[in-house]
Formats: sequence, structure tokens, C-alpha cells
Amino acid sequence: MAFQTVQRALIVFVLLVALLPMSQSAAQDKLRALQRERVETLSKLASYLEESYKSGATGLDQLLEARQRVAKAELALCQTNAERIAVRERVVQEAKEYESRISGTVEVGGKPVGELLKAKARRLKAELALEEEKSR
Repeated sequence: MAFQTVQRALIVFVLLVALLPMSQSAAQDKLRALQRERVETLSKLASYLEESYKSGATGLDQLLEARQRVAKAELALCQTNAERIAVRERVVQEAKEYESRISGTVEVGGKPVGELLKAKARRLKAELALEEEKSR
């Protein structure tokens, strides 16, 4: 009788150990699906804000912040260093474009110089993150 109880307990243990990776895999799949959905949602928001910016209803800062959220969500989804580098390169390019836009408005007197310095600091931060990623 005791042998059968031990045998059953051992079988249950083996089954649980065998099922554990499947439940972890299912949890990882759910996590990735939620991350993808978040990227899609934030991308739609950024697209909406891009159109809103073009019509003058949204400021450039709001648009840039939305793009940064997309990049952060994409980085969370990346599984390889190459994927992270690609996201970081895009962020650097967007930061350069933003800095260029601000520079143009500063030159014609539309924005204070402090805005250009913030844009430059933002670009430098993006470039540093890219170089750090490349060195990994």
C-alpha cells in the first residue's frame, strides 16, 4: 500500500515537472502578445498625433513623447541585440529630425534657444543609448 502511494506521488511529481515548462511557455506567449498589442496601440497613437501635429492641433513635444513610448515598448519586445540596435538607430534619426525642426524655428525667432538645447540633449541621450547597445 505504501509503495503504491509513493509510486502515485512520484507519477504526479513527474507530470507536474513535465507540465511546468508548458505553463511558463504559455505565460511567455501571453506576455509577448500583450507587448505586441501595446506596441500596436502606441504606434496608432503616434500616427494620430502625427496627423494632429500636421494640422496644428498637437505640439511637437507631444508627438515626440508618443514616439519615445513606441520605442520603449518596442525595446521591451526585442529579443536580440540587432533588434534593439535597429530601434535605437530609428530613435536617433527621429531625435536628429526633431533637433533640426527646432533649430529652424529658433533661427527665425519662433522658439527660445533653450528648446534647441533640450532637443540636442535628447539627441545625445539617444546616441549614447545606441552606442551602449552596440558595445554589448
